[in-house]
Amino acid sequence: TQVSWTTTDAATCTVTGTNGDSWSGTSGTQTSSPIADKVIYTLSCDGLDAGTESDFTDTEEVVTLPFWRER
Repeated sequence: TQVSWTTTDAATCTVTGTNGDSWSGTSGTQTSSPIADKVIYTLSCDGLDAGTESDFTDTEEVVTLPFWRER
């Protein structure tokens, strides 16, 4: 699974997943570790101005759906 993020007006950002994935940067595209069931990715950024409310966090959940094939 490709994980992509893009931010504006951020000084630093970190993306962490509940599966142990972790990347840094204000934007990027990375290939995740295998996802067996679901993973929650959290994007945490520090704003350009220290001490302001420009810091932010966002989360996304990635869920794999089972593939069933009758024979």
